Amino acid sequence: MESAVIRIRTDVSAEVNVLAEPIRLTMPEGFSSSFFVRRLNHLPAELTAVRIELIATPSVLSLTKREADIAIMMERPTLRPLDSRKLCDYEYGLYCSRSYLQSHDNIAAPSDIDRHFVIGYIPDYLPTPAHDYLRDYLPHRDADLQVSNILTQVDAACQGLGVALLPCFIADNHPELVRLLTGDISFVRSYWIVTHENPRYPSRTRSIKDFIVGQVEAYRTKFRPSS
Repeated sequence: MESAVIRIRTDVSAEVNVLAEPIRLTMPEGFSSSFFVRRLNHLPAELTAVRIELIATPSVLSLTKREADIAIMMERPTLRPLDSRKLCDYEYGLYCSRSYLQSHDNIAAPSDIDRHFVIGYIPDYLPTPAHDYLRDYLPHRDADLQVSNILTQVDAACQGLGVALLPCFIADNHPELVRLLTGDISFVRSYWIVTHENPRYPSRTRSIKDFIVGQVEAYRTKFRPSS
């Protein structure tokens, strides 16, 4: 599976960065593109000299092997020596584009989804077993368009191809999408923030981790709009 690698230099002092190794983060591409990079302009002044390497991929680098310093994960790791805490729950809903809604049969109940073109994951490429949520609504068939990543599912829905179960904090960034059956289809999954128990760069790792946690706390309703 391909991953997007972004190297971000937030330095105001080249001298400082020559001496400092970068902090490497790994996180799912949906969280990265739809939240994290949108908050980087709010880094506090004391962190603007920190170099950040961002690997945006649903697969997880090994923190035990120190391939990354901070990870946002979709499942809580059980291996030591890792320090993990729940970052947030995030809500899913059913979405389609306004153009799709205008040109197709009405969706008045979850059972109506079966009559529509459905966008979802390739079963072999689910980020975690808990992301097989389409089975709860279409237990007898697979998605019509199967995609390995969530951002392409969002793009497909925006293009009017069909309906999709999408994280609200991602879908709500797209005004062309409409949420359907809000009272009937709403469920949550979780993100976990993980570091090594003995990080390579304790102060900078702690500061970046605190920044991420603080930003998520400040925008918690973005992740759980129904609450």
